[in-house]
Amino acid sequence: MFIVSFKAKKLRLVAAISLLAVLLGAGGLFIASKNAKQPTMGMQGVQYNAATDNQRIAFLAQFGWTVNSEPAEVKEIVIPDPFDETYLRYNELQKQQGLDLEPYCGQRVKAWTYAVTNYPGADKTNDVIHATMLICDGIVIGGDIRSTALDGFMHTFAMPNDQSSKISQSFISSSSAASATT
Repeated sequence: MFIVSFKAKKLRLVAAISLLAVLLGAGGLFIASKNAKQPTMGMQGVQYNAATDNQRIAFLAQFGWTVNSEPAEVKEIVIPDPFDETYLRYNELQKQQGLDLEPYCGQRVKAWTYAVTNYPGADKTNDVIHATMLICDGIVIGGDIRSTALDGFMHTFAMPNDQSSKISQSFISSSSAASATT
């Protein structure tokens, strides 16, 4: 039989070291949870969870959008590292809505695209409007609302009555925007 005995001083030292180890472990878990992937800035009060169709549809509904329940397209993309000119411009759009794609450079993300059914004025034209969300680990990290027309537009998730969310065609054309999510 093997018996280990400690003097009172050593017992207190072992207890103190054990307590310190537990506190450091808990602190590490707290820091890890704080560093979990979240939008870099985001908008106050917006839920960015998008792991399921319902969560993605609910995300868009926060901005007033109604979309088809089935995605029009789902594809995997790689955020370039470093950004090319198109992604630099596209990231400016993201920054306008409190997001930033720079922390995701070089990472694979999914681009979920849904057809918007309630875009103001779209029913008077044959224009198709899409909402695209870039999603990493079930969280929206970027995206846009865009027209698929040749002379279309692209803007933030905000409804177009907020003119500050509009991006002029000269800033990001529909063709370069399409390449931003391919």
